[in-house]
Formats: sequence, C-alpha cells, structure tokens
Amino acid sequence: MTVSIPSNTLEKFTTFGDLLRFLRRRMGITQTQLAIVVGYSHTQISRLEQNLRLPDIPTIEARFVSALGLEQEPKAVVRLLDLAANVRREDAPALGLCPYKGLNYFDEADADLFVGREALTAKLVERVFSLTLRGSLHKMRFLAVVGASGSGKSSLVRAGLVSALRWHKASTDWQIHVLTPTAHPLENLAATLTQEINSATAIATLMDDLARDSRSLQIFAKRKVGSENNVRLLLVVDQFEELFALCRSDEERTSFIGNLLTAASETDGPGRVNRVAFSPDGKMVATSGDDRTARIWDPLSGKEIMVFKGHSYSVTGVAFSPDGKYLVTASADGSVRLWEVATGQEVRRFTGHINRVRDVAFSPDGKYVLTASNDLTARLWLTDYHDTILAVCAPLTRDLTPDERIQFGIPDQAPTCPAQ
Repeated sequence: MTVSIPSNTLEKFTTFGDLLRFLRRRMGITQTQLAIVVGYSHTQISRLEQNLRLPDIPTIEARFVSALGLEQEPKAVVRLLDLAANVRREDAPALGLCPYKGLNYFDEADADLFVGREALTAKLVERVFSLTLRGSLHKMRFLAVVGASGSGKSSLVRAGLVSALRWHKASTDWQIHVLTPTAHPLENLAATLTQEINSATAIATLMDDLARDSRSLQIFAKRKVGSENNVRLLLVVDQFEELFALCRSDEERTSFIGNLLTAASETDGPGRVNRVAFSPDGKMVATSGDDRTARIWDPLSGKEIMVFKGHSYSVTGVAFSPDGKYLVTASADGSVRLWEVATGQEVRRFTGHINRVRDVAFSPDGKYVLTASNDLTARLWLTDYHDTILAVCAPLTRDLTPDERIQFGIPDQAPTCPAQ
C-alpha cells in the first residue's frame, strides 16, 4: 500500500519537472518504463523532467496520473497539473550545460546527468536490499563494487546506487554516509559519522573508540539508528585503495578494516552473548551481551526474568554475588556496575578504569569485586559502599579529592571522610 504524500512535501516542489521526477522515483520506475506506459519516448520524459518540454495537460491528466499511481492522491494531481500549467522557459537549466564529467566522477547531485547504467544500478539496489533481509543467506552485509580503473565505479555507486536508495520508498529513512579513507581513515570515518554533531570532541572520542575496539563502529551504528525496523545505516567507502596507498599506519589500517568487518557481520538479533553465569542456587542464569544489557533467565523455562540497562557499550562480563542478591557487570564503556537482583536497580558504580573492562568476579565471601581491563590493570574493589569509605578514609586526615572519588567509586560530593 502506497503511503499518502504529505501536503508539505508537495509544496516543496516549485517546477513541474522536479515533481514529475519525484513521483516517478516514488513509484520505483525508470524514465524508460514511464515512457512505455504513457506512450512517450525516453527523451520526451527526460526533457519533461528538465522543464525543457511544455507538458500537454490533457495527456498528463489522462495517462500520467494512473502511471504514477495517483488515483487516490487528489492533492498530488492538483499540484502536478498546476505546475504543468505554469511551466515557463526560465525553469529550464541554462543552455550549454555539459553532462560529461571528464575524469571526475558523477556524484549524487549529478544523478540526473548519469544515464546508461540503469540496469546495473537496479541490480545493485536489489542486492543491497537482499543483504538487509532477516534470515538472509549472506553471512556479511558487505557489497564490493570492483572494476578496472576509470570504468566508472565511483559514479555508479554515488550517482546511481546512492541516489536510487535516497528515492526508493523502502530506503527513504536510511542514513547513508559516503567517505574516502584518505591518509587518516579512522579520523575521516569518525568525522563522517558525527558530522551532524559538529563537535571535535565527538570526533576524537569516536576515533579513540574505533582504534581501541573493532566493535565500536557496530555499536555506534546501532545507537545511531535506534530501534526502528526500517532504518538502516549504509556506509559507502569510495576509493578504498587509499587505505593502502595513502595511510602509513598499519595499526590504523587494521583498526579501520576490523571495524568494517565486525559491523558487516552484525545480525538483526540482540547481538553476541559475551559471558554467562549461574546463580549460586542454580535457579537463574545471567548473560551479558553486545546489546549493552545484562539479562537474567529461568534456565528451565527459558523465560527472561530481568533486564539490566545502563551501560553505554557492550557488557563484557557478569557474575552473581555468593548470596545471589547482587549481580555485577563489566562493560566496554570502562565501568563496572553492581545491581540488586530482586529489583534490577543499580546499587553502585566503579569507574576507575580508563579502558574497556574485560571481565569481573566476586571473591568467595562476596566482600570484594575483581576486575580486569584493557588498561593493563586488574583492580580489587570493596563491594560494600560503607566498607570502602572506612578503608579509604582510615589513613587520611582530610576529605577525598575528586580524583580519589572516581578512583574508589565514591560518587557523593558531600564530605565523606570524618574530620580528624
């Protein structure tokens, strides 16, 4: 069922040719296909869309309305006919516009000048859509366009594939980013993905994440598109050879490729499960995963009992306390969190690590939490908040500094250590 065209969308079109092009692409048909249906030539349709030919209003009303699927779109019909009646010679593009780009590629803005590759473009669009289907036989959501130098690969993808996806009703909400690796691929990738934020800090943060963990692109993409079923993030990497011709850092090149491969391997499911743990009485199972959550399950029925949300990146470790009352989680966001099993509430947060935390465990008596991190340290924490304060304050004759509060996981800003 075709979605009705909003009035404000119709009002954005000020020329007949632009609206005709929009309506044709909305139907997912080429100029040639429309020409066959209405009894015009391909050239005539092309000239109509460029406002180079005066439209015949009776013909538009008799043939084009049905060909464009506008029988139930009276507002669109009225707008199309009004614009047809007001076509002026000055609407046409300036004379002398040369469609030949020389050695330059056709970009998305040149889509109307890019002709002759319609069949190949349609094949690429179909292949891209097939990669997004649930249960797809493709193990990776990756499509390579290869060919001889100068054969038009960049033009095909930019002016053909990307433009077609922008106009296709199944992919109008997709977030499409086009980039070239340049000499600094991680920086360019981070800048492209955060261009809407326009923040140097955001670029630097994402660059660091991409360099540290090959799952960063995958996690960032999932957060960027949210939970909408029809929204996808398509990353187009043009001039891929720059990764080898311009980039001089083997580590940066490896990180760039690693992030692409990990993101391309992502499925529609909740993501990889990283750790599992039984409760002390064996009546519950805890899991941690790439969906940034930890979950508790009934091992007999398989039913989900509780979800623990709060981490901003993958949850890499999970463990029950010896009495089964608490759950501790470690995450790639660098934090460790203590949760109450009965309520799912966060009880305490440990934030001393400066890199992703890989694993976590309780001591046999439950008094300590042990963590291991990519910052090359393992840390031992007192589980109980008050025990931590007593242990930290005992040798001091002053209150804690802000850095010490972070180091020992004491968030309170009120005076903590009693005056000596």
